[in-house]
Amino acid sequence: NRLTSCWSSWLHVVMMTELQLGREYLPATGTSRQELVLLHGWGCNREIWRPLLTKLRPWANITLLDIPGAAPGSAPVPELDELLAAIVAHCPAQAVYLGWSLGGQIAVELAHRFPERVIALATICYNPCFVDDGHWPGMAPGDFAVFESAVIKNPGLALRRFDSLQAQGAQRPRTLLRELQTMRKGTGSLHAGLQWLRDLDQRQLLPAISQPQIHMHTELDALVPVAASEAVQELLRTSEPVTVQAISGACHLAPLESSVEIADYLQAFLQDQQF
Repeated sequence: NRLTSCWSSWLHVVMMTELQLGREYLPATGTSRQELVLLHGWGCNREIWRPLLTKLRPWANITLLDIPGAAPGSAPVPELDELLAAIVAHCPAQAVYLGWSLGGQIAVELAHRFPERVIALATICYNPCFVDDGHWPGMAPGDFAVFESAVIKNPGLALRRFDSLQAQGAQRPRTLLRELQTMRKGTGSLHAGLQWLRDLDQRQLLPAISQPQIHMHTELDALVPVAASEAVQELLRTSEPVTVQAISGACHLAPLESSVEIADYLQAFLQDQQF
């Protein structure tokens, strides 16, 4: 029953809180109507959210995290179960979780495993199955394997190539690349996050989530194809309440490039849900 499930989830959190995350809590600058937890993508850290904060903080308290295994230079690197438990241990009792790219996959896992803690789910540039398996649009398996090998051999060079892909399609790619690279601290401890990207398959999990969902995709994303957005919409066609929203003219670096659109779509969605 639900009581047993809640107790089991809480016990799991208590047992696995040794993992310490880089955490920042920012109270709302206006009337607080919501708790938001923001989860960054692979190869980045919580600094990616700075452009979005001025749009969200007038009405929300914000929790920012550096995710071990996804944030460069973070250590120790946990198993995924340990990471999920540590995230909820470091976050408000109930919150809306917003995840970008790999952070979106992590947010989906949290919504599934800790439904009493995640009251709504929001993603940006999210693909439930990042690597194309022949039945779902994503990165070609051979390309992913080559990139994974490059990260192991020369993470600095691999990150620069990855950044170029993230900025592809942007109106001002060089400016975005400078912003992104200024935010980064180190290049190590990233292989675990790549394994999560490679192995997570949430195509059956996503429609089973009962919380309200909004999935924001970008028109010019070089890492998550437009076909993935269309596939997500089809996957969730019988789920409610769900919104799948396209951000036109934007690349994968949406938190840097499209902060106004993201904030507007998120706020409107939460207002519709009467949060």
